[in-house]
Amino acid sequence: MGMGYGAGYADTVEESFVKKHAPSEFKSFTAAIAKAHISLKFISRQVIGIQFVVGAYLDDAAKAIEDNDTIEYNDQDWEGEPNENEIKELIKEINKAWTSLRRTFSRKTGLSLDMGFHDKDNEGDRYDDINGYYFCVGNVWTKTKPGQKYARNISRKLFVTYG
Repeated sequence: MGMGYGAGYADTVEESFVKKHAPSEFKSFTAAIAKAHISLKFISRQVIGIQFVVGAYLDDAAKAIEDNDTIEYNDQDWEGEPNENEIKELIKEINKAWTSLRRTFSRKTGLSLDMGFHDKDNEGDRYDDINGYYFCVGNVWTKTKPGQKYARNISRKLFVTYG
């Protein structure tokens, strides 16, 4: 199988927009990840659906916490080594805060909230609009009546051009 470009898009909102609509929940979320000594950049690479760091990502999060993977958010050192139970509790706390942030944001805006990460230097193109972590929203676009009527016959095709 050959290598090539793939298309992608995200309907993004600024971090300030998320903070505006769920300020205390955003503060709780960032406090939880700061407590774990990991970054929004790291978290954004782990987000899957409603919760992040589930399944295989649990090991990544645990390793990041054990290694004090601060990246760009918090550079405090651990007092001693975190044990497995501490790591599990930190992950539960982060998941709880993330779920609360998403629910409050959705309740106040009618939009769903997720996070993502894109590294345009290593995985994208210099013309990409996104580089780093981002907040993205769903429930943005609705079909017109004709669009609904012919929805089975319409498919969105994504493409990139090279050159």
